Amino acid sequence: MWSAGWMYYAMGNNTYISFATDPWLPKNAKAFYNILDFSVFSWDNKLPGTGLLLSRLRMFLNLGYPYEESLIGYHNATSMNMCMYFPRFSAFNFTKGGLALFNHGRGQPL
Repeated sequence: MWSAGWMYYAMGNNTYISFATDPWLPKNAKAFYNILDFSVFSWDNKLPGTGLLLSRLRMFLNLGYPYEESLIGYHNATSMNMCMYFPRFSAFNFTKGGLALFNHGRGQPL
């Protein structure tokens, strides 16, 4: 989903957005489940980035049918993830550069 979203963004080929919005993919990846570790962007988890990228495509390109239903799911999941970060984490760890680490008490590779 991550790479297909970027490929569509770069090339505009509908094959990529069709793949990225296939309803089977988020179900298989558990993209819309409320699993805390899945809401943290890392080298091996691109679900939050995918949600943000596909939300951006929905908001700025307005792809419409047949992609809208899947894109709205990513948009809603991204909105929920952003709203859930602050109440769940009472204290944040920050890198020297100021990046907040949402790792709920343990290291998370980025």
